[in-house]
Amino acid sequence: MLATESSLVKRAINMLVLCAVFMALGIYVFRTEIADTALDSFAGNDAAIKRKWLPGTHGKLVLRPERNDATFLRVGALRSGSPSSIGIPVSFDLINLGDANDFPNIAVVMVGADGRPIRQVLFSPADYTHDSQFGHERIELLLQPRASERSFTVQAFYGERP
Repeated sequence: MLATESSLVKRAINMLVLCAVFMALGIYVFRTEIADTALDSFAGNDAAIKRKWLPGTHGKLVLRPERNDATFLRVGALRSGSPSSIGIPVSFDLINLGDANDFPNIAVVMVGADGRPIRQVLFSPADYTHDSQFGHERIELLLQPRASERSFTVQAFYGERP
């Protein structure tokens, strides 16, 4: 029995040493990512970050914020008010799911009675009021629909609209 206890202790020590070697190797290989994550958490920088492969740096992954990605935008709670002589007030929620997005352009697509789009009304961020930080915004616009337009949809986008 004593002979097997000695062998069990040796195996346990060998396993601990092997685990320590693998941990040290993992820390060495991923030292840049670990350091960036630790520094960002201490600095309170919780921006939307994605892994991007940079072809110029062979064998390395670089963490960088992704800016103005339309997949991080959501439009919801679309409401229209009572028509008046100056137009129809429209409001909706514009939600930023990533932290590195600027305020987007807005396209209001006017739809006819047959369900087909008739025209687009475009708004840049300068055309609507918003806070300085983009998180969850309640956007209000004023539309002047034509007689043939019955409904509308709202889309948020970056760049030029075709």
